[in-house]
Amino acid sequence: MLNSLKSMPAIAIAAVLALLVAAPAVHADARGRELESLARYQANAGPPVSKIRAFTLSNWRSLGPEHVAVWRGTNKVWLVKLRPLCHGLEFARTIGFTSSASVISARFDKLVFRDGVGAGGRTEQCLIAEIREVDYRKLRDAERLARNTRDQASGGT
Repeated sequence: MLNSLKSMPAIAIAAVLALLVAAPAVHADARGRELESLARYQANAGPPVSKIRAFTLSNWRSLGPEHVAVWRGTNKVWLVKLRPLCHGLEFARTIGFTSSASVISARFDKLVFRDGVGAGGRTEQCLIAEIREVDYRKLRDAERLARNTRDQASGGT
């Protein structure tokens, strides 16, 4: 390693060091935005339901290692809480759910995903702890307001 550093131009070493210093700040900023987004989903979600009819996912969004939002169509959204924490979910390429008799049940069925880490990734499963339907219109309005507030705070850039 030391020999390879000696052969690197000083500008390349400076660039690598700058990336290493910036990486924690970028990760913290991304995690902060993720937590803010999760809070908006939770604020616009109804009470927990024990089960929902199985469906084909049209979209999904990781909201950290414990939550995922899933869409059926363009405006039917559920917030799913997972247990244990689903480490690697943020790197997933695909997700799906187990189901019985065309029903996805909290505390029984699981979220299944390929983590995308490594050559082929590995399949992971996390138990569904809770399912809550999200009022998509209210969520969309809250996200638009947050985006406008963020744009104004950054000077519109």
